[in-house]
Amino acid sequence: MLETEPGFTGGAYVRGDGSLLFVRPAGRPETEWEMMARAMLGRVLRVPLPKLPDLHQLTEMHPSG
Repeated sequence: MLETEPGFTGGAYVRGDGSLLFVRPAGRPETEWEMMARAMLGRVLRVPLPKLPDLHQLTEMHPSG
């Protein structure tokens, strides 16, 4: 796990071998990170989860090429 700027709510990267790298925002509440990490993991595993609160959203980015 890596930490990043406080304004960033985190990210997850699926590596070529299928493992995940989570990027955690520095200084954000633990409960917020847990909610976002679960949402990202659920998206990667294609597990249906409850909708995130309106202040949060997941955006998928796919490499070009």
